[in-house]
Amino acid sequence: MFSSATYGYDVAKLIDSLTADSAAGLVLLMDTPGGSINGSRAIADAVDRYEQRTGKKSFAFVEGMSASGGMYAMAGVNRIYADQGTMVGSIGVIMGPFARYRDVTAVDGGLLGNGVTASGGIDQFYLTQGEAKDFGNAFRDMTQKERDVYTAGLSREYDAFVNWVSTSRGIAPETIRNDLGAYMFDAQTAKDKHLVDDVLGREEAFRQIARDAGVDPDQTKLVTDAEPGFLSSLMGSRKQAFGHGEALQAGEGVKASSSLCTGAPAVLAWTGDMNAMCGR
Repeated sequence: MFSSATYGYDVAKLIDSLTADSAAGLVLLMDTPGGSINGSRAIADAVDRYEQRTGKKSFAFVEGMSASGGMYAMAGVNRIYADQGTMVGSIGVIMGPFARYRDVTAVDGGLLGNGVTASGGIDQFYLTQGEAKDFGNAFRDMTQKERDVYTAGLSREYDAFVNWVSTSRGIAPETIRNDLGAYMFDAQTAKDKHLVDDVLGREEAFRQIARDAGVDPDQTKLVTDAEPGFLSSLMGSRKQAFGHGEALQAGEGVKASSSLCTGAPAVLAWTGDMNAMCGR
C-alpha cells in the first residue's frame, strides 16, 4: 500500500508529448522487476517514435534492477548505463503461477488462515461454457492441450522479445537463447554480455549521458516529474507523477471506480456530490 506501480502507456503518453525543443535527449530511469508485455512494449515503441520524431538520442540508467519487461522497455535506447550493484537481464516470459491441490479436505479461509489441508475427499469445479474456460483452477490438472496452447502463446511472445533485444543490442538470437537465457546478471557481467554499455555511478552516468547527447554536463540538468506525497495521493488532491497513474477524475460520461465507491473506504475525507465521484 505504500508502493507505486509504473504504467507503460502513461510513460508512453509522456514520451509522445515531447518535442525536439523539450530537451536535449530522453533518459529512462530504470528500477523494475519487470511487468506486462504490452506496457513494456508501449514504452519501447514510444522511445523509438521519440527518436524518429525529434532526431534526439535516448538513454537508460539502471538504478537498482531492470529485469524482464525493464529490459524490453530500454533495449532500444542508444546507450544503457548501470549503477554499481544493479541487476540486469531476465529475458523471458512467464505465466502463472498455477497450483494443483490433490486430495484436499479443507481450505483455511479465515482472517489469519493461509493453508490447505490435503488428505482426500474434496474437489472444486466451475460451471463454464467454452473449453478450458476454468484454466488455472487449482483443483484440477492442466490438460495437455491447455499446456500446448498457452506454451505456444508464450513462445510467440518470447520470440518477439528475443528478436527485439537482438536487433536493439546487437546480440545474436542464439546467444540470448542459449547463453543469457532468463538469468539476472550483475552490472559488470551485464556489460560483458552487452546488455548494458557501461557501469557508472549516478552522477557520472548523468554527466556521460549529457556528453552523449552533445551538451555540456555543467550546463545540463535532468528534469523529472516528482511523485506526490502519500496523503496528497490518497486524497487525490494532486495528480500522480507521470508513469504512476493519474488521480481519479470523474467527468461527463465517465463512471469512476475506486475503493471509496466499491469497497472499504481508503480516503480520509471527501467533500462534494458522491454521484459525481462514484457515478450513478
